[in-house]
Amino acid sequence: MAIENLYNTGIKKIGDEKAFAAEQKTLIVVGPARGGTSMVAGTLDNLGVFTGQGSNAPVFEDVRLANAAENGTVADVRRVVEDYNAQHDVWAYKRPGIINNFGKIHDTVRNPVYLFIFKDIFSMANRNSISMHLDVVNGLNVALEGYQKITGFIKRRQPTGLLLSYDRVMQNKEAFVDVLTQLIAPATVTDEQRAAALAFIDPNPEAYLNASRVTRGVGHIASLSASELSGAGHYVAAPGRDVEVEVRVNGEVVGRTKADGHQFAYTFESPLSTDDVVSVRLTDDVVDFATETFSN
Repeated sequence: MAIENLYNTGIKKIGDEKAFAAEQKTLIVVGPARGGTSMVAGTLDNLGVFTGQGSNAPVFEDVRLANAAENGTVADVRRVVEDYNAQHDVWAYKRPGIINNFGKIHDTVRNPVYLFIFKDIFSMANRNSISMHLDVVNGLNVALEGYQKITGFIKRRQPTGLLLSYDRVMQNKEAFVDVLTQLIAPATVTDEQRAAALAFIDPNPEAYLNASRVTRGVGHIASLSASELSGAGHYVAAPGRDVEVEVRVNGEVVGRTKADGHQFAYTFESPLSTDDVVSVRLTDDVVDFATETFSN
């Protein structure tokens, strides 16, 4: 036996082998929130797979089918599925919420092939703590419950699909892209698409990290003088929330001020000097929403 047979590739097929080779199939990406589903769906998208109406970077979620599955009837789901089937031999669906309602999708789509992604649960819980301000221990429990729902579905329905290790995929992107290419159909994937897919796979994608945090603030500096600063800012996820702005000069925090609505003003205790860099962020955020260099 060759020693490579003992390697843990982090990729394992389950179910009906014939389903993998079928020309027509529906690829269903499954994992708890923050569990790597956006990485899998985004890789498929870069390989040329249709990932649904309303699906866009960085999360690649099918808005139309998700709305039908979560808020509509089986008939609503069937109408969307039939529309997609008519246009695409192979298409993909990604929505972490599917773990709470596998039935509507599984029993309706054509030849479902699942891509189950498994990730370190602490990294998931910690990401939710950073991005969503959720308790880490509660996050660990939520992740465990999510994986219990997934393994329960696998035991009950014996689906066809791939079990994927997020960590192993990150260590060997080429093998992962090769497996997906074979699943899609090698003849349909161009060299450019393969290169784009490999470039897309990133353990810390900036666009995703930025979009996924509930504390993300946006705004601008309206005016800046040696003694005063004014502008506007708000939380993207909660535009009506009360705002407090943190002011920095050359990277050092010099003070905070509350906003009236979205508008804020701040008076510097010490006048600015030429080339001082002023940056502002919302106090719950970790990223500046505006930066400006002072000049007389």
